[in-house]
Amino acid sequence: MSKRHRSAALIATHDDRPPSRHFAGAPAAAGIGGAAPQRLPWPRIVVLIERDDGFFLERLLPNGTVVGDTSHEDAQEAREQAEWEYGALLGAWFAIPEHVDENDIPAFLLGVRP
Repeated sequence: MSKRHRSAALIATHDDRPPSRHFAGAPAAAGIGGAAPQRLPWPRIVVLIERDDGFFLERLLPNGTVVGDTSHEDAQEAREQAEWEYGALLGAWFAIPEHVDENDIPAFLLGVRP
């Protein structure tokens, strides 16, 4: 089995950040559902993970809650999406070691010890 791509970057928590571009719920123009879409919280971490069905860019809160995800054809496309969304607030990308379980990625990145 070949090694899967896993990388991540931190997103700055600067006060001048733009609002999140991700929403929960269907767009009002779609005419589905009764409630208006709700803007998701600003993420602290962006994780790029390769799975069987593509590359996924997941935006996470420090506690690991997913606040938006997108699928991409390859890792480069996913990184470009993150750079477009977060610009200078996006930190450097680095590989996630294989020994780090997917659920433990936020704690690993933020230096939290169990």
